[in-house]
Amino acid sequence: MKQETDRRLDIGHFDRNISEEYEKLRKEVEDDILNPAHYTRGREFSPLDVIEDWELDRDYYLGNAIKYISRYNRKDSVEDPLTCLKKAVFYLQRKIDRHEGKM
Repeated sequence: MKQETDRRLDIGHFDRNISEEYEKLRKEVEDDILNPAHYTRGREFSPLDVIEDWELDRDYYLGNAIKYISRYNRKDSVEDPLTCLKKAVFYLQRKIDRHEGKM
């Protein structure tokens, strides 16, 4: 009986460790989704907060341009520094073309 009780305690400890590890992993994944480092690390304001504050969330092209400018030298552009800037220019050009009636 004593051995069975000890075994249940060990399993409970094991379950608790799994739960703690799961919670830690869930938080890391959630942080990567909600607050990715390439947008938030070392910044007072996240690009999403700026986009919403400037009401650019209502304009797909301008919101994306700001997003890609904010990622410069942080995500895709680490390997190719111009990648994010080219993406920003693409969205700005689309906005200009639509405004000028070329699309």
